[in-house]
Amino acid sequence: MLLGWHTNQVFAAQSIMNYRNFVRIFVDPSGTLTIYPIGLRRIPRKWRYARERNDHDPYYEPTDRVLQPHLIEGPLTVTRRDRPRPVA
Repeated sequence: MLLGWHTNQVFAAQSIMNYRNFVRIFVDPSGTLTIYPIGLRRIPRKWRYARERNDHDPYYEPTDRVLQPHLIEGPLTVTRRDRPRPVA
């Protein structure tokens, strides 16, 4: 603990420029949840507006570095477990 803060809160406040992470979540029709923890070791610092782009492409593109995402750990899968419904 640092200054009475939990370590996760301390690292969140540091705003380290060269390492970012996020999750992608996918739920399939059967209810199985798959979580992909993705990290970026180095991030671009210079961006420009993407003039020629498709409908689902980002509005901005990096000019100084190509994004190199990687899985922080393997995908995490949570399967749905059917529970008996309470009788009213």
